[in-house]
Amino acid sequence: MNPSGFKANLRSHRRRNQPWTSPPVGSILAGLKTKMHSGSWFSSILLAALQLHLAVAAPNPLPTPAPSKTLPQKRDISSWASSVASGLPTDVAGGVLPAFQGLPSPDDIKKQLNLTDEAIDALPLEVLNIPTFANWTGNGWNVRIHGQAYKQPPANDSVLDHISSVFIADLDVSQLNETGHRQSRNMSALMLALPQDDERLNFTLTSPVSNNSLVIEFPAATDSRGEFDAFIQLTSDMIPSNDSVMSWPMYTVNVNSGNSTVWFVPQKGVTILSDVDDILRFTQIYVPQNGLYNSFAVPFTPWSDMPSVYAKWAQQNPNFHFHYLTTTPEPFTRQYVDFLNKYYPLGSFDDRPLNLTTYDQIFQIRKTNLERFFHTFPNRSIVLVGDTSNGDIMRNYPQMALDFPNTTACILIRNTSATDSSNHFPYNTKNFKDVPKEKYMFFRTTDDIRNLNFANGDCVNASVPQNVTFDYQGLPFDNNNGAFALTTTPSFMLMAATVLMLMTLL
Repeated sequence: MNPSGFKANLRSHRRRNQPWTSPPVGSILAGLKTKMHSGSWFSSILLAALQLHLAVAAPNPLPTPAPSKTLPQKRDISSWASSVASGLPTDVAGGVLPAFQGLPSPDDIKKQLNLTDEAIDALPLEVLNIPTFANWTGNGWNVRIHGQAYKQPPANDSVLDHISSVFIADLDVSQLNETGHRQSRNMSALMLALPQDDERLNFTLTSPVSNNSLVIEFPAATDSRGEFDAFIQLTSDMIPSNDSVMSWPMYTVNVNSGNSTVWFVPQKGVTILSDVDDILRFTQIYVPQNGLYNSFAVPFTPWSDMPSVYAKWAQQNPNFHFHYLTTTPEPFTRQYVDFLNKYYPLGSFDDRPLNLTTYDQIFQIRKTNLERFFHTFPNRSIVLVGDTSNGDIMRNYPQMALDFPNTTACILIRNTSATDSSNHFPYNTKNFKDVPKEKYMFFRTTDDIRNLNFANGDCVNASVPQNVTFDYQGLPFDNNNGAFALTTTPSFMLMAATVLMLMTLL
């Protein structure tokens, strides 16, 4: 197999350098003259300046325990301008690395690996059985079972290394150490999984006390993307009603890879529901090349000392339930779950499935997953944890507080603009305007939130200044919120004006 064949399918993930000459200032200003009177256009100027400044000269990130290589930004001027034309890139704003949105199709994989149907049939069935939860109803426990059935075609190291090098421009895989090679190949292999439709799956739940098992027959075959997702009512009285969180192992019958855990979550109690990238994991999604490097070239690494914070919260109350929700596509779930199990309290998990059919599922998957969880546990106290670099978090979290005021106990948001100098994207706090101030807090350091006791109703650390303006923050000239402010120079403003002019031409 010729690994170079993947270039045709993945070339869009390359970042290319293209020479660019600034147009005359006079022509730029003439083209902008009619646009400058609108406040929204002024915001566009600032946003354009931020994004192009990021593309031209991204400074090194602040010191952090995570190893990171700051790579040159290689997006050409046209692609940057087209992305700012609609605001932040939707994938970045939604907390997803752009490259993860254009995975090779099953047909591409078969073609490039020269796989026949007979060869695929001979491969063993694999199952991604995602850690999940069950809620108590008047009729017993209702367990959600979700995941994907797939087959993993063999691929040699040269193919996997080539995929990694395509996704990360300028990556010389030969320079990676053994750990880096293992990480990049594992991530690349995840993209080659072939979904298996029309598979009938059975699962077993095993009591950790008695070792007795309960067999669950999934009510439907896997769909066209190999996925399965349903709530199943357990009629057996083998699992008692309980006021404490319990975890039971769950296995996929006759599939070695389909092991998981079900968390039986009582009607009342505290759930800490957290995003993952740039709040629990050092990713830098807002600098896509760095985000890819931190995903493919080095093992997943915690942001700051968040593991110790979560460990303290778990020790405060062993009955806390932890739920992790990311918008990263499902093929990468194993890497995320393995990372969380290594550094954070064990818990249930949500991701971005592949077979999306409705508008909300496609464009508002975080909202869809949040609403399902809140509807499932209306009487629990839910603490939401995230960061300002995700536009959907900045919309969805406050909306949950408004739609479910008795369920949303607290919202904790890391200010990435104030804690990472490579994040030049502004964030909008307008959606917090109607949320009670005692229900949310923006923080910079882990010490700001470490000693909160949610069982006692804690949410706000009064010693941490907020300065929330209910508008765009983290903009140039904006020192009010204490966030990192860009240094403004004539060339910086020229770049802003130039990008805005290009926006009118594209």
